[in-house]
Amino acid sequence: MLKSTLLIAGLASAVLTIACGSSAPAASSTPAATSAATTAATAAATSAPAAAAVSVTAVEITDAKYEYNPSTLTFKTGDTQVKFENKTGNQRPHTFTIKNAAGTEVFRSDRIQPGTSADLKISLAEAGTYKFVCVIQGHEDKGQTGTLTVTKS
Repeated sequence: MLKSTLLIAGLASAVLTIACGSSAPAASSTPAATSAATTAATAAATSAPAAAAVSVTAVEITDAKYEYNPSTLTFKTGDTQVKFENKTGNQRPHTFTIKNAAGTEVFRSDRIQPGTSADLKISLAEAGTYKFVCVIQGHEDKGQTGTLTVTKS
């Protein structure tokens, strides 16, 4: 009787190992379930609002004159992408920092080294006039500034 019980327990363990083991194939969904899931995902994707368009602006540095080109920009509220380029031949790193009317920084890039560029994602929620500057010591004093106008989307 003990042998029978051990044999049944061993068989049950083998069946469970085969049914639940990591090498067993995963359960597949039925065509109806797959179709329903696909339909639900498609409906969710088509009913979701489209992402807002992000404007892209290119800003270059003229190192000899410590100035941005262009020095006047206009963005809409929301997300904007700026390609900030410190052209080859420039001698020093620069930043692109945006300050609000009170002088508080609302965005600051890392230092962009000569001969490199950076794609900056900037998000401004409030319309108004901002100032952009290079915050490396002495650059703003030498005139490396610009004006940014943000309008409502």
